[in-house]
Amino acid sequence: MDLGNWNAMNAPWGLASRKKLILAALDFFDAEKYINNCKIIGKKRYIFPKLFSLSEFVTYLEKKNIFPNKNPNIFRIISILDKAVSGGILLNLRNEPDKAPGAHDRYLLIQPYCESAVRGQGLLRLIPALGSDFLYQTISPSIVHIKGENDAGDEKGGTGIILDRQHILTCAHVTRDLHLDKKQNFQNIQCNIKQEPILEDEKEDVAIIQVDKSLEPVPGMVFQAPVIGKNVFALGFSGIPNTKHEPILTMHGGAVTSESVTLYPPKEENLFLCSAISRPGNSGGPIISEDGYIIGIVSKNLTQKNVDQKGFSPHYAGVPAQVIIKVIESKGLDITIPFENFE
Repeated sequence: MDLGNWNAMNAPWGLASRKKLILAALDFFDAEKYINNCKIIGKKRYIFPKLFSLSEFVTYLEKKNIFPNKNPNIFRIISILDKAVSGGILLNLRNEPDKAPGAHDRYLLIQPYCESAVRGQGLLRLIPALGSDFLYQTISPSIVHIKGENDAGDEKGGTGIILDRQHILTCAHVTRDLHLDKKQNFQNIQCNIKQEPILEDEKEDVAIIQVDKSLEPVPGMVFQAPVIGKNVFALGFSGIPNTKHEPILTMHGGAVTSESVTLYPPKEENLFLCSAISRPGNSGGPIISEDGYIIGIVSKNLTQKNVDQKGFSPHYAGVPAQVIIKVIESKGLDITIPFENFE
């Protein structure tokens, strides 16, 4: 095959095309599918170990008609696969390590052997290869806007994340500070919610509410403790001043700035800090690491003015995943939250 003719799709690819390519790569470079994929590309001489080259992958894209009427630029393919390699999804077993990546490089799918069974069920594990726009697209269906009124009768809201078909995780201060609407629209389904949360912790800012309809959590959602310096994204429903919009789901990037802080008595909450901005309405929204783990939920804005009143010191706090797990387990609830603790 003349790879030099693959000169279309030269510009940076959009998310849909990148996702198509990565999903095709997961299928093609899977050693367990080697024989079948040999048949697809017309390879009659099987070679072991079960590895395919980049040029054979290009043939596979053609045979499977992954990009109808388009010719992906080979260098774009390499750049996207390189992200999958750096993200621990693929292994590049190069024939000539001292030369630039090329058509004869061979790849192997390794992620299934490095991930938990639960995480392998979903696509959040592909975030390192596909980026933050993929993170938003994948996780947003499981994030809900929780509505209610405060004691003054003003409409307010918080954010929650669907844990399973009938349970939503949010902050305890959302359920305490609001009289929740009896009917809520989650995932375009009209739900009745229990007015008393089945869990509202006395100490930690954790609550779980229950609905009477069947909701869809995101497959492969796994929790993990925050790690200092790791890039993260905080998502939640914010009101946008001077616009006609209802509160909309926004996403802010940042990094973990402290793995553990404790508030002053009388209520010694265990929190962590990150630089991802949180706004009113974000409370209860997930904080997700750059590799697709939920490391906690948005809790508090600890920003205070400096003593000289000339500036401010922004700190945004979340409830860490390990605290959420501990609270839920201590209540004996029949709710399973996958948690990975890497040593």
